[in-house]
Amino acid sequence: MRSKFIKNDVVGKVNDHTAVIKTTIFDQEAMKSAMAIRMPELVEQMGIENEMYVLTPAG
Repeated sequence: MRSKFIKNDVVGKVNDHTAVIKTTIFDQEAMKSAMAIRMPELVEQMGIENEMYVLTPAG
């Protein structure tokens, strides 16, 4: 399902309770729709939090 709106996933473990995921979103509307369905499930099941940031090249 994720391949319909994101690519180039990179996951980094920060500590035993935190990870950072970097991905390229190429269909933001599809991602928003999927997250609206999936995130409430993940929050309830695992206590996951989601914060989105935009990375831009320096310079």
